[in-house]
Amino acid sequence: MNFDLYFREDGPICYETQLLTHERDASSMAKDFLSSNLNWYWMSSRNEDAIKEDKVWNLPKIRPITLLTPENEQLLVRDLLEEDKDCCYRWIFLIAIDKAQTIKTNDELKNSLKVFLEEKSPIRCVINRIEVMDPHYIFVPHNPSSEMQKLLNSWGLYKGSERKTYKYKRLRLAKLECMIDGVVSNAFANKD
Repeated sequence: MNFDLYFREDGPICYETQLLTHERDASSMAKDFLSSNLNWYWMSSRNEDAIKEDKVWNLPKIRPITLLTPENEQLLVRDLLEEDKDCCYRWIFLIAIDKAQTIKTNDELKNSLKVFLEEKSPIRCVINRIEVMDPHYIFVPHNPSSEMQKLLNSWGLYKGSERKTYKYKRLRLAKLECMIDGVVSNAFANKD
């Protein structure tokens, strides 16, 4: 898999790649998450109406933070695949956290993300797909947990085999620290 690395000395590093390819479809990605021995949460949204073919799924415009389970795996798959009338995919934000941990409030989410920036959090990975951009931004600590390293390896993301390495600041608005407030404000929107 082709990928670029955004590196910094302190704080999570970022892999930029396209996880959804013909070799890796949304369904196999969801199965990877479920078999990882981590809790995966996701949230998503779209700006415009879904295209006609995807309207049958009746997905909400904004999906609040949701714990991935075998029972709702297909919802994640549909969120990953849905396109709007402008041919843009949904914005997707995924968080991998230690199995014993949960995220139940805005404050827990915000604090966990801020501590993740110091690489001290139970968060093991953050994946962000911005709706108008193809790549996925995969944020991990310099030394990922064994569960997370296994996933990175299965996706072909080996440190040292990147196409190019950039300074982290080149991510500009895609930097994780630039997204935290927006992510937190969407996390529990429309949540019952």
